[in-house]
Amino acid sequence: MRTMLRLSAAVTALPAVLAAQLLTIPNGTAATEGNSSNAFPWGRGNGGLLIQCVYDGANFTAQGITGPILITGLRWRLDASAPRTFAGGNYAQATVRLSTCPLDYAALDSTFSSNRGSDLQTVRSGPITLLAGTSAPPGPGPNLVSFQWAPPFYYRPASGDLLIEVELPPTGYTGLGTHVDVQTTGSRSSRVYASTNYGAPAGTVEVDHGPVVQLGYTMVTGLAASFLADRTSGTTPLAVQFTDQSHSTAPGGITSWAWDFDNDGVIDSTLQHPQHVYTQCGVHSVALTVADGSNPPATFVRSDFVATDATVPGFTWALVGLGGTVQFTDTSAPPATAWAWDLDGDQVVDSTLQNPQWSYGSACGSPHQVTLTVHRLCRGPFTTAQSVFVAARLETLRTGTTVLGGGCYADLVVANPQGVSVCRLEAKTTAASGAPVTFDVFLTPGGGAGATGNAARWRLLGSASGVGAAGAEELDVATFAPPLYLPAGSYGLHVRTVGASPVGSALTGPQAFATADLSLQLGAAGVLGAAATGNRAWNGVLHYTTSATNGDPGFAFFGPGCAGTLGIPTLTAGGLPRLGLAASVSIDRLPLSGAFVLMGFGNQSSTLGPLPLDLTPYQMPGCALRVANDGAVFLLGANNTATWSLTIPGQVALLGLRYYLQALAPSPGSNGRGAVVSDAAVSIVGV
Repeated sequence: MRTMLRLSAAVTALPAVLAAQLLTIPNGTAATEGNSSNAFPWGRGNGGLLIQCVYDGANFTAQGITGPILITGLRWRLDASAPRTFAGGNYAQATVRLSTCPLDYAALDSTFSSNRGSDLQTVRSGPITLLAGTSAPPGPGPNLVSFQWAPPFYYRPASGDLLIEVELPPTGYTGLGTHVDVQTTGSRSSRVYASTNYGAPAGTVEVDHGPVVQLGYTMVTGLAASFLADRTSGTTPLAVQFTDQSHSTAPGGITSWAWDFDNDGVIDSTLQHPQHVYTQCGVHSVALTVADGSNPPATFVRSDFVATDATVPGFTWALVGLGGTVQFTDTSAPPATAWAWDLDGDQVVDSTLQNPQWSYGSACGSPHQVTLTVHRLCRGPFTTAQSVFVAARLETLRTGTTVLGGGCYADLVVANPQGVSVCRLEAKTTAASGAPVTFDVFLTPGGGAGATGNAARWRLLGSASGVGAAGAEELDVATFAPPLYLPAGSYGLHVRTVGASPVGSALTGPQAFATADLSLQLGAAGVLGAAATGNRAWNGVLHYTTSATNGDPGFAFFGPGCAGTLGIPTLTAGGLPRLGLAASVSIDRLPLSGAFVLMGFGNQSSTLGPLPLDLTPYQMPGCALRVANDGAVFLLGANNTATWSLTIPGQVALLGLRYYLQALAPSPGSNGRGAVVSDAAVSIVGV
């Protein structure tokens, strides 16, 4: 049932009303317990919730309510499907709204704003007390929540379905959780809700779900004025079609209509269903006076009813240059005509351009509070603010409740040819607020399949520490310094949590998340080197930059070597490759303290053939050449270690250049050739 019902906030002649009555919806639950129960809306506790419950007008007409009513109170029942005792509780802040839904209950939109009628009225904003009570089958249970208000909400079942909206902030509840009575089958009601994603503009739609609600109401008799309109906002000139919805019990019905479209005391139309074109920017109140010859004339005034030239502020951003240079793009709709940007959170206007650029110096520092204030013609200011993490991000999930042991596995594909630099990690864990937690990140080439039980196949890339987040739905944050460089390719990824346990999601199969630069396929958890548990998803976020956007230097392992008499020689970065500076790499586990270092500008082919190249034919079984042999140098070190270094010319053209390194180490007795190779690494030149 579609409607745009508009009702008065100011009444010059009230209709006569009968004594207050009670009505229970969904229909059929007045003396019968519902067939289900749920924690929403009043058992949520300290967890944010926005829920819209929409009840078909047939729930009213089936109980004899065919004309308009004035709703003055609401009650929800304690569930009695099982023996239940509730000690009571209190929400420090709760908001309850009513409106005539513009959509049918069976066709609700997941976007909350689309379900709100233009007669939206806040009937409660403030503390809500949950009443103590005991209930048991067969029910019904006692009242859990009960309150009244004034002025009443005018509802006409023929004009649309009734929407009851409850919003609870994520904190401020005292007491234990509980359940309310719910009817599902045949309820002719639906809900849209956001709980773990509280604050999102859209939620989850569920048809045939109706918490049992008792309404306090009075029937409207005599004469009452009301009207609907096909629109109440837009840009000038704005044509609005008004439709009379007034009610009269007089035998002859309503005989005259007087419309004042800007509430200036001048009658603009005497038609029953007029159209008016608003040519002036601004906010306009509308008044309708009706007469029926039997009752005193009734006038309803809806303040601030038609608003022209309002704009919803919004913006997007993208990292476009070195030093954390960000391009901001205004997305206000309809288009704004003036802009004021505070780009660094200091409450000082930094730009009045529509689409400014701003440099933050670093792409992965703390989040920046960015505020955009706009005007459109005479309207404004309209303001929006966001916390801007300049780095790009790949987020998986944050709604999991399953405690996972040790760490989480994923298959990682880095699609950006230059790789990415992960500068920040967020993860959901059991760490208490403020308690220390550390994240260790491991890689293995090719993917994690078959490697979870073999710790030797994994290489530690880096570690970062943080503290437990304050909110139950928040993620713990840790920053890598320097960032972790992930070269292009396919890998197995393991994030080990130290000091707490990761909290993730139970899945029915692998689940993928991707950006243009990289992708993660989640699916296992466990301790590195032990048996893994399948269908478990890491809840977290990777914040990253690229060479093109931030110029980060990098060094990363991408392929394993083979063991000599001291184990597998490994490469470890000293100084990262930066323009105009020296880069260095140490090679350890060298039996003779010496090695040939191979340097190439690729890892796909060499003069000996495609890479990786199996060295078994060269009497080196289990070894593989992984870098192009564009150059080689012999290093002689000491104490089974040698150091390779290279000064990078200070030429901007070299920014983003990648080069690959692998060492060939003499190791008498290890194989027929008496030599082994180190693991392979890639470096990218930065600033």
